[in-house]
Amino acid sequence: MTRKNKIRMTKNRKVLLENFFFLGLLQILRYLIPILVLPYVSRIIGVEHFGEIAITASATMIMQYVVDYGYNYIGARDVAKNKTNPAYISDLYSSITIARCLLFVLCIIVVYILTFLIPMLGEVRLLLFITCPSVLLSVFMPEWLYQGLEEMKFITIIHVVSRIVYVALIFIFIRESEDYIFYPLVNNIGFLFAGIASFIILRRKKIILHLVNWQNLRAILIKGWDLFINSICTGLFGQLLNLFIGNFLSFRDSGIYTSASRLILAARHGLTIITRVFFPFLAQHINKHKKFFIMNALIGFSIALFTIIFAPFIFRIFYPAEFSEGILIMRTLAVGLFFSSINNSLSSNYLVLVGKEKFVRNMGFLTLVFGTLIFLLAIHWFGLLGAAISSVLIIILNTIAYGAYSYKVKRQMPNENDNISNKL
Repeated sequence: MTRKNKIRMTKNRKVLLENFFFLGLLQILRYLIPILVLPYVSRIIGVEHFGEIAITASATMIMQYVVDYGYNYIGARDVAKNKTNPAYISDLYSSITIARCLLFVLCIIVVYILTFLIPMLGEVRLLLFITCPSVLLSVFMPEWLYQGLEEMKFITIIHVVSRIVYVALIFIFIRESEDYIFYPLVNNIGFLFAGIASFIILRRKKIILHLVNWQNLRAILIKGWDLFINSICTGLFGQLLNLFIGNFLSFRDSGIYTSASRLILAARHGLTIITRVFFPFLAQHINKHKKFFIMNALIGFSIALFTIIFAPFIFRIFYPAEFSEGILIMRTLAVGLFFSSINNSLSSNYLVLVGKEKFVRNMGFLTLVFGTLIFLLAIHWFGLLGAAISSVLIIILNTIAYGAYSYKVKRQMPNENDNISNKL
């Protein structure tokens, strides 16, 4: 190995470790801090209001999947390949930002109509519209851009300060049960601060937000379409679960399920940290995917096993006794963590990178259609436990499909040492 190659490898490892640290810290702050305030919030507002917040959060997350439009991966990938071209990055940043703003306006119109058509949403209309601005504010905190540039420290510092503001406001404004209405409001304030700070940092890096023509906007919408379908289908499926529980069972059952699923989601996002850190690296070194796959699977198995064993202890730290039914739900959902780690390795960190977004899109659609059917039947027959079991079953079926197709693709692509940029 030449000296030049050794220097390049050392630099790659340094960038990977630095971005792993900052992206890891970012995800920990994003998901751990809300979990850390759960013991306080759940005791103050009670399980009923907690369920109402869960319903509005699920509806808002569906909006977030629409507005993200798959750009978290498409944008990061394209930025990673054009780091030295600030003009291109500015155009891409502007196109994606404007497209996401237009998608948000469309979402607001649809949600407003649905609050009059769906009684459950009508009951929480005010809470829902207080929560919605967080989706628009997230547009101006483009994590995908910093990830593609492999400069996660900037967005992490912004997020640290915004989360400190969030926690402080939680303890200032939420003092009794009826203060639950302030919970999404303080989150919006944190997002507002982060968006302003991010805008200033990007301007200093010569990445300028500007108007784009319709041709650029149309091109970026077409470019993200396949990943959008996958993202909205899988995301819609995940959030519909909670909406179905609230609609067909009760707000209380929704609160119980959410109490367990939020802890599992925190663990799942821990796995996502690894996936997203290695995404820019694998975009340029796809031949390293096998090692990444084995590492990620072992980590996923370890986290799943730990969660299953210590679920009662973990649960009692964060929730009062009235939430105790969620322990069994948490243990059941934890089984899916291992399979989620495999899914991440094969979908976003392999198939997307080798230009197989259409298969990922089709899997998302199948998950939405058949997963929803299985979930509804499971709720009807087995209640909350059925909901958890069906959720894990869908993840396992996805893993089998992704595994089989990835094996087929690898057999057709024997020379993976080539840079994959010419395949995309």
